[in-house]
Amino acid sequence: MTTAEQLYREAVQLPATDRRRLAVSLLRTLDDEATDVAAGWEQEIRRRIDAAHSGEEPPLDWDDAMTRIFGE
Repeated sequence: MTTAEQLYREAVQLPATDRRRLAVSLLRTLDDEATDVAAGWEQEIRRRIDAAHSGEEPPLDWDDAMTRIFGE
């Protein structure tokens, strides 16, 4: 097993918040474009979590989500 595989196996055992922070931190070590994308997604994820917790954006059931995504 390579070091990367071992790190991955350990990382996936972390709580979601720690995995998210680790993923963003790793992406930031890449080029600037990846950093910009990661930072944007981090902000969007935080916005969506906050909106869901506040009740601003109530959750959709699966059928409604599929209809919104695929228009079926």
